[in-house]
Amino acid sequence: MIRYCDNSDRAMSLRRCVPELLTAGERSVLYVGARASRTEFAAELAAAGAVIDVLEVWEQNVNDLRAAAPPWLRHVFHHDVRNVDLLPLPHYDVVFWWHGPEHVTRLEAQRTAMKLRRIADLVVLGCPWGDYPQGALGGNPFEVHRWAPEPEEFEALGFDVEVLPPKGRGGNILSWWRNPRSIQP
Repeated sequence: MIRYCDNSDRAMSLRRCVPELLTAGERSVLYVGARASRTEFAAELAAAGAVIDVLEVWEQNVNDLRAAAPPWLRHVFHHDVRNVDLLPLPHYDVVFWWHGPEHVTRLEAQRTAMKLRRIADLVVLGCPWGDYPQGALGGNPFEVHRWAPEPEEFEALGFDVEVLPPKGRGGNILSWWRNPRSIQP
């Protein structure tokens, strides 16, 4: 199901659509794609009791996160989310891939989303809605946007979707999948 919202507040969208994410108490979270200068919602997840591991592809970001050692961080894994199935990771309560699916191709994002469903009870994805060009930032080639996501593409994978209108340039897609046998809102 796709919902179109008239408010562009991402935090409000998360609280509305996946309320257990920021309120449920101790929970293991795999946070995909992070750098020391940008970890959206990591502090909120930690404040809700989450134990957070980060999976990051770019070595500089891995090193910076390890050096910064934010209080919410348990482990940093230097690996590509597209190959998450090759890692000996534990099962997580939540995978949080926030503004990352657009950094791989459409097919890679689709395949990766399905892999993430196998290692978690709740998968939360966030990305720009539509065409939002971006090149390498700070020398990081993994920051390039490789496709322009549309909500229907996540719905076709079995995710629920909420679309927020543009706030400045571009809107936001929030999509989530809950294992029906596990986490309930």
